[in-house]
Amino acid sequence: MRDSNTGITVILTTGAWDGSPADLEREFTVVHALVANMGRAAIRLAPGDLELRDERGFHYELLDAGGSFRRARPGETSGLQGRPESEPYPTGADDDYEYIEASGTDIAASALPWGYLEPGTQMRGFLYFEELDTAHAAKLVWHFFDANGGQLVDLRFDFALAT
Repeated sequence: MRDSNTGITVILTTGAWDGSPADLEREFTVVHALVANMGRAAIRLAPGDLELRDERGFHYELLDAGGSFRRARPGETSGLQGRPESEPYPTGADDDYEYIEASGTDIAASALPWGYLEPGTQMRGFLYFEELDTAHAAKLVWHFFDANGGQLVDLRFDFALAT
């Protein structure tokens, strides 16, 4: 989905997990996200800016693996960071998410990291939510904000469960 006013493009894919643990999608709803910022201002990627609800209104919490990124400093090849204790990252508009402990797995290394995405750049990684375990449709709303907290756009993605 692309928002022409902000230049934000998001592509979500399910069924793409091939890491460890291999059965992760039996326990959680796992979504691969590609976010591209082709706009003019940095955008915030933060765990509190996503909400997943089914058609009954039930909320499924995001499970935050704690990765973050920042602009690479001169001479660095990466701005990727580790757990939130190593460097603060934006938490977003809501604090209705949980941390997921993922030692000994690919969960943290594969997660979409949080930070400010500069114009002309993209970031990819996995999002983890509580398992959608009903036959009801669901909607993911991603609230996008600029680096100063100004709301840019809400992008909505419909999910349907196949059994």
